[in-house]
Amino acid sequence: IREGTLYNLDEDTSFGRWANKQRLLYKENRLWNDRKERLTALGFDLESKKARKEVPWDQRFEELKKIKRKYGHDKVPLNYKNTKLYFWCSNQRNYYKKFKLLPEREKLLKSIGFSFQKESNSIDSNRNHSSKTPEACTEQKCIQ
Repeated sequence: IREGTLYNLDEDTSFGRWANKQRLLYKENRLWNDRKERLTALGFDLESKKARKEVPWDQRFEELKKIKRKYGHDKVPLNYKNTKLYFWCSNQRNYYKKFKLLPEREKLLKSIGFSFQKESNSIDSNRNHSSKTPEACTEQKCIQ
């Protein structure tokens, strides 16, 4: 994944396999230092799912509601300061697509107009006004 691009987990599960491999290498102390530094700088969590402290679903939902109120949409880009919110949103879309999203969570997400559709890989189109340049978008209500 290059910085400044969006990655759509809905389209490619090979990323999950790759991510798990990086975590395994890290756990076994076999991950190269430069790779570890680059992944950490991107906000990639090297701990296994079991070792990570999971943020409660409700907390991520509240973060998403703040984004929706502030920017008018729920399209969180991968390069947003909270990359975990991007992945959380992607997971909700995957659960929905696979009919594994709990009905009460689906209802809550629908209540704020959450988009269950796959997102574009473009930062600009993810900002809800693709005709603007990234520079112009910083003047607008865009997620930075």
